[in-house]
Amino acid sequence: MSYELWLLTGLAGLAAGLLDSIVGGGGLILTPAMLNLHPGLNILQTIATQRTSSLLGTSVAAWNYFRHVVVERRIVLPALVAALASSAIGVQFAKRIEPEVLKLLVLAVCVVLAVYTVLRKDLGTREDRRFSPRREAWAAAAVGATCGFYNGLIGPGTGTLLVFAFVSVIGL
Repeated sequence: MSYELWLLTGLAGLAAGLLDSIVGGGGLILTPAMLNLHPGLNILQTIATQRTSSLLGTSVAAWNYFRHVVVERRIVLPALVAALASSAIGVQFAKRIEPEVLKLLVLAVCVVLAVYTVLRKDLGTREDRRFSPRREAWAAAAVGATCGFYNGLIGPGTGTLLVFAFVSVIGL
């Protein structure tokens, strides 16, 4: 790899990490950058590389978030379990999709999520719970399962989707 390619890859990672630490969505930067800077990688390698690099950053961000914000475990735990199970299913689907189709799908989703994120500045400004506490746990599990499947299948923007879903579906 040339010095320039190392530098551009590092800058893309830095930009993705910075965005991820502020509002999430770093994969929306890093995945298209990796696809363009490293065209020799297949799409599954690209997604796996992006996920691996975001694992530490997301873990640190979650740790800090949980230290400063009271999290309702009855919402988070069902979502977590459902996301974990369904992301494994999503990966199995991703492995069976034609790589070029998956690459186009990933790029299209990145663009749609980026545009939607920019346009929805009012999202989550007020809490408007839509379910009883018992049903809220089931709704959280459904959100987790859907976003987990998406994460396993495509990946970039999962954190952004989780925010949209918890605000739009559950009313947080």
